Amino acid sequence: MAGNTKLADLTVDSLKEEACRVARLNEWGDEDFQGPLEQFILSYKEKYGQGEDRSLDLPYRNALRTILVNRLIIRDNYKRYPEILREPLQRPLFIVGLPRTGSTLLHRLMSLDSSSRVLRYWEMSHPYYGTKLGLNHEELSIKLAELKIKEIYSRLPDLYPIHQIKAEEPEECNILMSHTFSSLYLASEWRLPRYAQWLVNQDITGSYRYYRKLLQLLFWHRPGRFMVLKCPSHLLNIRTIFTVFPDANILWLHRSPGKAIPSYLDLLSVFWGKEIENKNFIEFILDYLQRSLEKGIETEKETKPAQWLNLRYKELVENPAAGIFKIYNYFQYEIDSRLEENIRRWSTENPQHKHGVHTYSLEKFGISEAVIRERYARYYGEYGHLL
Repeated sequence: MAGNTKLADLTVDSLKEEACRVARLNEWGDEDFQGPLEQFILSYKEKYGQGEDRSLDLPYRNALRTILVNRLIIRDNYKRYPEILREPLQRPLFIVGLPRTGSTLLHRLMSLDSSSRVLRYWEMSHPYYGTKLGLNHEELSIKLAELKIKEIYSRLPDLYPIHQIKAEEPEECNILMSHTFSSLYLASEWRLPRYAQWLVNQDITGSYRYYRKLLQLLFWHRPGRFMVLKCPSHLLNIRTIFTVFPDANILWLHRSPGKAIPSYLDLLSVFWGKEIENKNFIEFILDYLQRSLEKGIETEKETKPAQWLNLRYKELVENPAAGIFKIYNYFQYEIDSRLEENIRRWSTENPQHKHGVHTYSLEKFGISEAVIRERYARYYGEYGHLL
């Protein structure tokens, strides 16, 4: 009974009050996050509220409170350093495409360029400037991020061969977007299909505007020539990206859906467990990916050619350096003279399948190649030459 009472007390207002006490701050600024947070809480209560096991309630509450504490400190940063919101973000590069199309490889290789600005896991987890507990902010944040990653792998041991997370390595923007409560990462972390289904049907322009402010804060603290950003859900929201970042450049990685989709479903099975066996859930994922691809197809036709480049997955994997130089030359980004050497060294130290071979198939999820080709016929028709 006590556990159910605690869950009943989980509300947006109670979490905000707790966060204010912890942060010793009370100015929220933009409060557009309240709607998504309320949906996130409702989804959690629907999924776990009737069960006897209340072991997730405290970690869940703590996770939400941490995000809200971060937002209070971030707001305080803007107040103390108003120049943050004047920080220009010139021609950021967004890496988009279906999940499992080589974006992580590309992202990590581009991080070897000293002039590019990637987002590290630790700084997205604590995206503010400050000091705590006698340690500088970076040291403490890295330690906390390492503990979080250790907890993730202890809970999800099958994740490591598929996707390696390191505190000081670049990671997807989903971690940063969690601060808007408009992130599919949150849905996966807590296995909340209702929240995921709600989120992909929302206009999250307000969330992207806050995301831009977070990028300004991080860029102000540690600048570079241009930002390199990547997240699978960016493709679904590609029009919003151009609304919020009019001078953005888009790099769209292309791989056959017959290869990318089963790899993605296999990754999702690590997070979602038996949920992935639900035909309705798989249908939701297939629909989400189809809508994402169609948004990309439509938006490229509306975009200046100079701001959009399509790249084959095979081209990147077979010759990473050539693929990256193609990107730099196309968008006219300045190339670090040491980049090619850095890429060669990294590729030698990190050969494909270093952490084990990731095996997957459509058949495992009850899907045929014919169904994929029919469902994504428009994509195959437009970009088949790149697959």
